[in-house]
Amino acid sequence: MPLSHNVQRVQPSVTMQISAKAAQMKRDGVDVIALSAGEPDFDTPQNIKDAGIHAIEEGFTKYTTPGSGIIELKEAICRKFDRDNGLVYNTDEVIVNSGAKHSLFLAVAALINPGDEVIIPTPYWVTYCEQPLLVGGEPVIVETRVENGLKLTPDEFRQAITPRTRTLLLNSPTNPTGVVFRPESLRELTALGIPVISDEIYADLTYGSRPQSILEFTEEAIAAREALDPLDNYAERCEPGGMPRIMRNPHPFEFVDHGSEISLASELYDLVRTIHMGSAPPPDAPASPLGYSTGRWEGNTLIVTTTRINWPYFDNIGTPQSEVVEMLETFTVSDDQTRLDYRLRITDPGTFAEPAIFERFWLALGERVELYDCTVY
Repeated sequence: MPLSHNVQRVQPSVTMQISAKAAQMKRDGVDVIALSAGEPDFDTPQNIKDAGIHAIEEGFTKYTTPGSGIIELKEAICRKFDRDNGLVYNTDEVIVNSGAKHSLFLAVAALINPGDEVIIPTPYWVTYCEQPLLVGGEPVIVETRVENGLKLTPDEFRQAITPRTRTLLLNSPTNPTGVVFRPESLRELTALGIPVISDEIYADLTYGSRPQSILEFTEEAIAAREALDPLDNYAERCEPGGMPRIMRNPHPFEFVDHGSEISLASELYDLVRTIHMGSAPPPDAPASPLGYSTGRWEGNTLIVTTTRINWPYFDNIGTPQSEVVEMLETFTVSDDQTRLDYRLRITDPGTFAEPAIFERFWLALGERVELYDCTVY
């Protein structure tokens, strides 16, 4: 039976070829060390084995609901990103797949049409080039240079872009070199406007530094964040946060309209914001972690301006925030009342080289705001 043209374009994995050769040499009695597939030299930890066995014994072997992953696992992934990276996602923004290769392939398949180009800097994991070929795309290889630390430069990236360029496939820390892109390098690459598929499987294999964000942080903010003692973190002590972190979390919200004021209750730490409608902050309004919020309606959009915030952190990984920070939020309700679109614009010259924009949405899923139970994971 003839195979599809796309499958015929794909080359066998060199990694697996080397692994097979090494295995054969071992069977032939040769003392060989295989430097091909990266695999731990220790067995699966016992607690993981026990959990798998327990799941089978309990009949936890059916299709998951939803198909994108069980809710408990997706919630744990959301907590991980919030705790370790200062990134906040809802469970409907998380998809659980069967490993990194599967995830990358699905991302490529979702983005690439026949003839589209994927830019891949060298050196690279051998699978990167084959995945675009499987869906009719074209890998565009950009040779990096030793004098640049084997990092893709903005000029090299720019020269590789054509009208057919669809995405950049970037790996940091990089396999096989271990190169780590600094925030300023990531900002320069993303400034060209090409979507990036970011393979961050090795994100925790960095020594003496934290995984970096590509937000437009100032050098002073970056330095302050890197100086934070990871053992002295308010998030690890279950201490309530302030703005904007409480709006960048996956917990349910509830709005209560009191006419001259709107209460916005968050399940996170049982915090309640008060939005003063149609009035400017009084001169003697004190600063607080949640700030002083004023709001107005434009159609079905609530526009909120918040100032006088004395919460010292932008996120929970130590990025500083000054008391001159100003936040502009828009909450837009869909016509069928089932979706709330949210946009946050943060202006703080001490932290951001330019205003930072965050966008997300919530769905009306019938959830209720419950009492918060903080657990350190």
